[in-house]
Amino acid sequence: MLVWSVALALALRTYTESVMTAYYVWPALAVGLVIAARGSRLRFGLSIALAIGVTTVGQFQLELFQWWALDVAGVTGLLIAAAWPVPLGAGEPRPVPVRGRTPAVTPSRVGSRNSNTKKASSTKRKSARADRKRAGRR
Repeated sequence: MLVWSVALALALRTYTESVMTAYYVWPALAVGLVIAARGSRLRFGLSIALAIGVTTVGQFQLELFQWWALDVAGVTGLLIAAAWPVPLGAGEPRPVPVRGRTPAVTPSRVGSRNSNTKKASSTKRKSARADRKRAGRR
């Protein structure tokens, strides 16, 4: 939304400038294309076509009002096409949360690899139960 606002601020110069030249439109088109790249392929393709059209029309020797109206229509169309980009991270799958307890790390087991993990986990469970029993007695 912030970058789209920057593109709109740059486009305001095209809308309100009393003396227009062809290169006043380019910053708004460039930022608009950056935003449109986050959208769908159809909207990005439409934005590229509008940017090329506005740039090409800007080089023609048309009557001043016609030239200005075509530039404003193209920039406005680009801003509308780029108005709702895909949020960052929307295309990525969400991580599935792992349910359950994580095993406790004891100082004797830090960094060691035991091939007999089933036996080690059962002894952890037994010691955890014993700790809970002792805590309940107090």
